[in-house]
Amino acid sequence: SRTQGSKDDATAIAIHIDEKTSDHLSVDLLKRMDLLGKVPLFIYLDYQELTKIMNVTRMKRLSSSETLFAEGAPGNEMFVVMSGVLSIWKHQTKIATRGAGEMIGEMAIIDGATRSASVRVEENSILLAIDRKELFIFLRKEPVIGSKFLWGLSQELNRRLRRTTEELAEARIETGPQDSATPFRS
Repeated sequence: SRTQGSKDDATAIAIHIDEKTSDHLSVDLLKRMDLLGKVPLFIYLDYQELTKIMNVTRMKRLSSSETLFAEGAPGNEMFVVMSGVLSIWKHQTKIATRGAGEMIGEMAIIDGATRSASVRVEENSILLAIDRKELFIFLRKEPVIGSKFLWGLSQELNRRLRRTTEELAEARIETGPQDSATPFRS
C-alpha cells in the first residue's frame, strides 16, 4: 500500500451477491469482467474502469422457464448474460434470444419506460444486473466513463438502426411494390 512505501495503487472490487446466488457462483470475476467489457455499452472502458463499473452490479441467478420481466412492467435494470440463454417475446411471439456476453433490458436504462417485451429463461442463467439509478449516480461521478458509455451506446444504436433499416427494406422487397402515390399528385 502507499502508506508503507509501495508505488502501486491497489484496486478493490466489492460485489453485492444475493443470498439466492451465493452458492452458485461458477462464473469467476475475471470472466465477468471480460464479458462485461465485450458488451457494447462498456466496450470502450479499460480494465480499471470496468472494475469501477463492477461496483454497481449484482449477480442474479434464474432457473429455466422463469420470467425475468414481462412486457409492460416497469424497467429499472439492465442485465448482462454471464451464462445461459434468454428468449425475448413480443405479443406472444419469440423475436430473439440472448446468450453469454449479450445485454438485455438496456432500453430501460436509457429511458426508464416500461418493458417493451417479455424475457423468459430458456436455460439456467447467471446475469449481471445493473440498476438504472445506481448507474446514473456512478456516471455523474465518473464523467470520463460516462462519455465512453454514451459513445458505446451511440455506436450500438447506430448498428441497430442500420440493421433495422436493412430488414425493413428486405421486407418491403418481399411484399412487392408499394403504392407510391402521394397526397399531392392527382
